[in-house]
Amino acid sequence: MKKIDIFCEIIDNFGDIGVVYRLAKDLITKNYTVRILINGFNELSMINKKIDNSKNIQIIEKITYINMDKLSIDEIRNIETSDIIIEAFATYPNENYMNNIKNKKTLVLNLEYLSAERWVEDYHLVESLTGTENIKKYFFMQGFTNKTGGIVLGYEFLSKKNDNSISQKRDELVKKSINITQEINFNNKKIISIFTYEYNFSSLIMSLNNIKQNFILLLFGEKTKKSFEINLAIHERVDYFMDKNIEYIFLPFYDQNDFDIFMLTSNLNIVRGEESFIRALLSEKPFIWHSYLQEKNLHMEKVDAFLEFYKDYFKNDDEYKIVLEIFHEFNNRLENKYNINTKYDVFFKYLSLLFEKNTIYPNINKYLLENCDLADNLDKFINKQINLI
Repeated sequence: MKKIDIFCEIIDNFGDIGVVYRLAKDLITKNYTVRILINGFNELSMINKKIDNSKNIQIIEKITYINMDKLSIDEIRNIETSDIIIEAFATYPNENYMNNIKNKKTLVLNLEYLSAERWVEDYHLVESLTGTENIKKYFFMQGFTNKTGGIVLGYEFLSKKNDNSISQKRDELVKKSINITQEINFNNKKIISIFTYEYNFSSLIMSLNNIKQNFILLLFGEKTKKSFEINLAIHERVDYFMDKNIEYIFLPFYDQNDFDIFMLTSNLNIVRGEESFIRALLSEKPFIWHSYLQEKNLHMEKVDAFLEFYKDYFKNDDEYKIVLEIFHEFNNRLENKYNINTKYDVFFKYLSLLFEKNTIYPNINKYLLENCDLADNLDKFINKQINLI
């Protein structure tokens, strides 16, 4: 059984470790022994409830987790190194660990962030100089074509789509999470899950109020919840709020497994970050991606690159233009603010259409599963390289 060490540095969010954790679970199915070496367990324990913060090294569901920040130099030196190393998002392995592989045949893969930009294809599998013949290092670029490394499909996530009891599991999660006397009834209501950066949702609220339909808004993350508290003039944290035809449910942080359930049972997902973006895309539900803000609006290049890839799968140009306008209006900003005085007329003009499954959004799951399986592409490349080194 081949061994892989994945190094990941957690800085200020759950996105990087979320991708790594899901990738590790996919690699396990390819008959690998996987270790995740990270700089702390706090964020990891939030997305995997089985993690014990008091243990520096632990094995859970066949994956070994190592808290590098808690190990002494001697303990790190005594770690048996792997022949295959993945540097997730430019995380350079610990120096003492690397000293142990200088004279050992090792394959190192630099796993980069996801992007649909064309230049990604040019850098995928490009060799990087290491200064030693023993260590071979290559860029592994995530992307949406068969000329890239693909995306983390998340086999466990995909299997949940066939779970006939998934709506019941969602109802039970909500019931356990909020402190109210009445029971939430999801029947005959449109459900929107929202997990974004700071945003002014006043136009969304007004637009939903004008539609003859009852809605439930599932609100995740502090930034999203604070946005709605400001928009609704709520001056203290509540679990539940109802106004007119909308029920607002302020939900706690869920682990990765439970958060999947909400995304798969919502009629519309409004998400942020790479990991949630891919789950939304694979859920086969209408979605809006709130891209990570970059200086001088550079994030719009990533948004446009994805839309350019996505364009080929629409039934006609009119439907594509609707989604393009929605994504542009939702993402075109120079800063994240709760009180942006913008009317998102284009977005909400098409609001009712977003709830009609596959009416506008194309289903590209078949293409992604056949061409963009990151774990499978890693496995094929690793097997090829191991035979050469």
